[in-house]
Amino acid sequence: MVRDTEGGTYNDDESVGSLLGTASVACCCFLLLFAINAALPVTQLVIGILYKDSCPMNYFIPIYLIVAGIAGLAAAIVYMSLVSIFSDSYFDHKIDSL
Repeated sequence: MVRDTEGGTYNDDESVGSLLGTASVACCCFLLLFAINAALPVTQLVIGILYKDSCPMNYFIPIYLIVAGIAGLAAAIVYMSLVSIFSDSYFDHKIDSL
């Protein structure tokens, strides 16, 4: 236990440095997961836009790709926002416990 200037104590094992290290690893994981989750929708969106007027099989295939790409990106953003909200509350709880 370490005593701070205000008379309170905090656990030396859960120092701010280790918390910042954990936060930086979480941030890297967050960005990696977002890139993985957004790769397929971005690909669908790009292919749908490129071949919008030139699909010989069916006119609706590029439109489907555009809609699926937009919906997939929206789902990835919502999912990663929820992950961010819940991880922020986790780290806030850890900081408050110091």
